[in-house]
Amino acid sequence: MSDRFPQYSLSQFPNSLDSYLIFQDVNISNKPLVDQYYSYINENDFASATQLIEDNPSLKYVIVTANTMQSIYDALMAIETTYSTDVIKTIATCVTSQGEWSSTGSYPIFSIVTSRGKAFMCIKPNCPVGTPVTDVNYWITMTMRGESGSSMSFHESYDSTFPYGIQDCVPFANRLYVSITNDNLGNQPDISPDFWSAVISVPTQTIISKNQPTGQDSNGLWYKTNDTNNSYEVNKSNGDNTYSPLFPTSKASYIKTSDGQTIDTALKSNSDLITEHKADTNNPHHTTPEQIGAVQGNTKAWVATEVSSSEVYVTKLTIPHFEFSEGCTITFKSVITPTDGEPVWANRIAIFDETGKQIGVYVLSTLSKEPVSSDAWAVGAMVTVTLSSEVVGTWSNLPTAFFKGGAPSVPSIFGTGADGDAVISGTVTLPVTAPHQSIVEKNYKSLIINAGAILKCASWNAGLILRVKGDCTIHGTIDQSGMAPKTNPHTNYPYPAQLVCGDGGNGGSGGSEYTSSGQAGVGMLKRPYGGGYSGGGSGGGAGSAYGDGGNGGDSTGTTIDIATIFVHGRPGQYGGGGDGPTGAGGNGAGANGANYGGGGAGNYGGGVVCLYVGGNLLIDGKILCNGLKGGNGGAGKDNSGGTVDFGGGGGAGGAGGGAIYILHRGAYTNSGLLQVNGGVAGTGGHDVNGKNSGQDGTAGGIGSITVIQGDK
Repeated sequence: MSDRFPQYSLSQFPNSLDSYLIFQDVNISNKPLVDQYYSYINENDFASATQLIEDNPSLKYVIVTANTMQSIYDALMAIETTYSTDVIKTIATCVTSQGEWSSTGSYPIFSIVTSRGKAFMCIKPNCPVGTPVTDVNYWITMTMRGESGSSMSFHESYDSTFPYGIQDCVPFANRLYVSITNDNLGNQPDISPDFWSAVISVPTQTIISKNQPTGQDSNGLWYKTNDTNNSYEVNKSNGDNTYSPLFPTSKASYIKTSDGQTIDTALKSNSDLITEHKADTNNPHHTTPEQIGAVQGNTKAWVATEVSSSEVYVTKLTIPHFEFSEGCTITFKSVITPTDGEPVWANRIAIFDETGKQIGVYVLSTLSKEPVSSDAWAVGAMVTVTLSSEVVGTWSNLPTAFFKGGAPSVPSIFGTGADGDAVISGTVTLPVTAPHQSIVEKNYKSLIINAGAILKCASWNAGLILRVKGDCTIHGTIDQSGMAPKTNPHTNYPYPAQLVCGDGGNGGSGGSEYTSSGQAGVGMLKRPYGGGYSGGGSGGGAGSAYGDGGNGGDSTGTTIDIATIFVHGRPGQYGGGGDGPTGAGGNGAGANGANYGGGGAGNYGGGVVCLYVGGNLLIDGKILCNGLKGGNGGAGKDNSGGTVDFGGGGGAGGAGGGAIYILHRGAYTNSGLLQVNGGVAGTGGHDVNGKNSGQDGTAGGIGSITVIQGDK
């Protein structure tokens, strides 16, 4: 019975939802009881018929009695009365303006606050104090408030027949003009400064490209570039996709060289030197006998315009108009890394010109004339080599490209291998720097987890990231079940979008015969770095001497700032179970409620595992990221010596499952188990007489499993 409508004694609405009944047809298992019931009725033994239903509660869903119809009628009348008396008032008053947002304010659902010129609405109940308006889990943006506008009036174009007033604005000749007089008629803006003032000038567009642009405004400049050299031509747009060339004009006497001379003076001086040099027949270059016949070098730097790979050993470079000279350098962005395979001198570059013609092939070597190794650079690194006609390697007597270096190597998503080759046996527990906040990351060259071995973290964490440069074999177990951290409102963790965890389940309501049970706790929503914690079950109700059951604790506000969670009480806090009439609620993660009506406690969500494998990945073991089970509600009490029985406590919700993300470059074989299940819900405590049992909680949501092959 609700305290709002005591006249409808068989309905709990609107204090809580009425129990959902599923009626059944007569079947082979219940027909004997049905026959017995109607036999009592036919014999006018109504007391025995009533007792038969009390002793066999399942008959309530097969035989419709006056009590059944009255329950349905009371529920309907409670709904109708609520909507006829309260709905309009509720709708009209549910949205409230709370003024400027304050970090110390408490905001109910549908509160509207302002902050930095915007309005925000709270979209969830129990918004934690201090939750910023940028947290989209609790707030949505409604409006953007700008500064008060001026009284300017804007027109699409200038009209010489229109009389403009003060502060009328018109665009004209790439500028915006504002009228500074009234009755401003027939005065062209760009030549009438007594009538108009320019407020905005649109800059002239300058385009630098090889090909002619389209749609450029009149008077815009196009610098036409030349592929074969660094020259360019300057053209002015006519506004109709045609251009007129511009020829800069100057005088040599106006341009100075770096030493301060004007061009005409420098040219005359050089001309005099050339004339003198040509007249000198006595070895003007002072060439020594040793220098005569020496090879002339023409060192030059080239940059590849296109880079590709035809096989694991060969990088193909397109370099327009390339000409070899001893010691010239080439820079390119790598698309493959060198290989350590046989033959050792097989890593090489092949150079092609702009027509696709192959110009030359060069073996890659270190400056110390050793084969380049696979870790010389990573994919995406800028690589510079020096070409030489010298033959260093043993591959087809080819000339050499000496690796000089270049931009730092691009960090590989498969890690650095800094933690070496790892073989896990027994139980290995990885430390967590800051529990509930830190990501645990390892960089292995290779990883083997033996059968029966377990790799796990020492405490709750924001994710376990395993990077393996080579092969990874998992015969044993990686276990992140129940390792999701508390919510961290201050940090965003950089996880892939495919990684999605599960929501925490809600607690169940306690049973009650006379007074009300408490409200069930609400589970935490999923986070990118872990499954949601589950809500606690509420305590059962009892007679008036003992009062109502306590509310189950919500897990929604469980952040890293909260030291102790899953605390029982009246109400329970942060997922703890609500106390019953005399039985304590579950105290601690997953704890069961004590008998005599204690609600079960919620539990921790599943953590996150990200596994990046640069080689082959074989799994015939397990990767577990499950949410944990909710605590059961405590049993009720047969209070036959008192006025009324104690109801059973509600079961807690199951925690949300975590998530698994796997990226592998090589082969992938999985005959094992990848699991991200939500936690099982706690069961409601049974009343001794079977009438006032607590409700079960709801199971936790399932997380995601993603397996991708690639390099990123």
